Amino acid sequence: MTNCSADRSETSFSTANKLEFFEALFSSADVGICVTNENHRFVMCNPSYCRAYGYSADELIGQSFTKMLPPNMRKRAGELHDAFLAGGSESPGEWEVIDKTGQTKQVMVTADRVVLADGRRYKVTTVSDTTETHRVQLEAHKLNMAIQQSQSCIVITDRDGNIEFVNDACVNNSGYTREELLGANPSIFQSGSTDKAVYMDLWATISAGKHWQGRLVNQRKDGSEYVEWVFINPVVDENNEIICFLSVKEDITEREQLTRQLRSLERFDALTGLANRFAFFEALEERLRHLKPQDTRQSLALINIDRFAGFNARHGHESGDRLLQHMAQSLVISAPKDALIARLGPDEFAVLPALEDRSASYQESRWLGGIQRELRKGWVIDGGVREVDASIGMAFFDQHCQSDGGPCRPGDVMRMADAALHSAKANGGGQIVFFDADVSIKEQETLQLQKDLSGAIERGEMYLALQAQVHRGVTLAGAEALLRWRHSTLGEISPGRFIPLAEDSGEIVQIGHWVLKQALAALASLQACDPSLTISVNVSAIQVQRTVFVDEVERLLKETRVIPSGLILEITESVFLDDPVFARERLEALRALGVGISIDDFGTGYSSLTYLKHLPVTELKIDQSFVNGLPDDEADAALVTIILSAAHHLHLRTVAEGVETPEQAEYFDSFPDTVLQGYLYDRPSDVKHWMEKWVKPRQAHNQRSL
Repeated sequence: MTNCSADRSETSFSTANKLEFFEALFSSADVGICVTNENHRFVMCNPSYCRAYGYSADELIGQSFTKMLPPNMRKRAGELHDAFLAGGSESPGEWEVIDKTGQTKQVMVTADRVVLADGRRYKVTTVSDTTETHRVQLEAHKLNMAIQQSQSCIVITDRDGNIEFVNDACVNNSGYTREELLGANPSIFQSGSTDKAVYMDLWATISAGKHWQGRLVNQRKDGSEYVEWVFINPVVDENNEIICFLSVKEDITEREQLTRQLRSLERFDALTGLANRFAFFEALEERLRHLKPQDTRQSLALINIDRFAGFNARHGHESGDRLLQHMAQSLVISAPKDALIARLGPDEFAVLPALEDRSASYQESRWLGGIQRELRKGWVIDGGVREVDASIGMAFFDQHCQSDGGPCRPGDVMRMADAALHSAKANGGGQIVFFDADVSIKEQETLQLQKDLSGAIERGEMYLALQAQVHRGVTLAGAEALLRWRHSTLGEISPGRFIPLAEDSGEIVQIGHWVLKQALAALASLQACDPSLTISVNVSAIQVQRTVFVDEVERLLKETRVIPSGLILEITESVFLDDPVFARERLEALRALGVGISIDDFGTGYSSLTYLKHLPVTELKIDQSFVNGLPDDEADAALVTIILSAAHHLHLRTVAEGVETPEQAEYFDSFPDTVLQGYLYDRPSDVKHWMEKWVKPRQAHNQRSL
């Protein structure tokens, strides 16, 4: 009996032991446990419960449990609590609660009822924080909804390529039902129009665990073909083993159709409806490729509207466009039948007669005169009849047109026609010039210059000259950097002659970089004297269009350590004509470096004050052709006044170039902020002599002031 009593005492708890055990269990439980009475008050809260809500037990005991709930839920929660204690049932459920910091959480709640011998009732509630689980489930739901509602087709396959998942876009685009696709192989989409080598590359790539993307021509259930751009990614587990493949496919059928249409449109000039420069050179290259020794001599005519820049400036952009359209119509009327007629530039056109045409001779090219007669009939603008004149250069060529008997190339034909056209312009315009021996001599000289351009910098023939820009005729504002070429045998070559050659040959890239580097070195010396001084540098459209140009400017700015705002890059309006969006992006990138942007020769081309609102321009440079007429020419004076007024309201700096007389300078007295440049103040000179003339006296004055 004694042993039995001892065994019983070791296997049972005394009341004290039971209380200790209960308290230990209550305190160590991982889930939150609270006990509330019939008055909704907390009686007991274990540590897990307190941690979940951020309160201490002392802060909760005696408080209503509804304080843990959003205000709009408290009344209902109290009613459910009362009903449960009265004998009702309560299923486990998810509740939204608020912790001490005011943060909302999601919890799973279960409840038990305890009734003591004296009839008092208590509710024992266990609480598990499901906030993270709820967030993960919500994100998974969002992800699933996003995939299902994505406009891109999404397909998941197993390692063997069997389809395990497709979204709604894939079902709708392919025409198959989801049931038909699940378990099928992606070959169900194949049309047979995609090369087998593409699929071999696809599987070799993704099987190696690499990403693949490419173009696939697929087929819908109804047999119609569509084009998709497909991205396929292998999905790997924690052991880097491939478990499935994720494909995201975009239907690019309409995009490809639009691209083909745009390519077709790219071959025509939008204003005149004629072939554009691209289509013309393609046709000329094709013609030369198929020329045979027995073929008759071929011809090419280049036609340029005389004084178009002045017409466009005086009558406006819209009238200039109508003139170009009139020119195009005149060419269509007068040119030989089946000739290719193209617009090559702002005011330049080309006529390439058909291969079988026999007009390639001086006598049989009378149609050229027909073009001029058609233009001189005039056309009505602003209530008056305006005559139009044009210069025409005609070149004849055959299979071998080079001086050494080499095969004729597009550039050779264009140089001959250009030489004839330039001769017609130089003789006063309104003329027809054929490429002949006299023109050929100039052409040979031009070819020699083009050849000598390469290496001119290394030979020390190129040098930088500066011309002062002044405020009110007395205060130095800065200078324009001007490139000069002192040829070893021909002497000084005009920039108007060698710059176009440099652009045609591509040498302008190297030359432009050298000029910019020299100009920045000069700017560093200027800013050492006065940080507000600037140097303007002409930049070719070819330079601006290069993807590395912005990086080159940034690198040179850092190397020379100049204040970026002192560098003004002068560009012509032709930069905006080919691709305005690209040009704006490139100029914005340059402005982000801190440099200024100036439009050179403003008013001579397709000038439009409206585009100034959309471009990051800081300066307008008024062309000297307008300044020459001041102050007597009313049209020039009116145009200059309009430009200066617009620049003032757009907060743009203005520079007037070509100021040569006191009368011209006096005209700008009414516009004191305008910077003036011209022979009246300074003639261009090399950097060394210019610095001695303008900077050294200024430095000496500064030192005396100190």
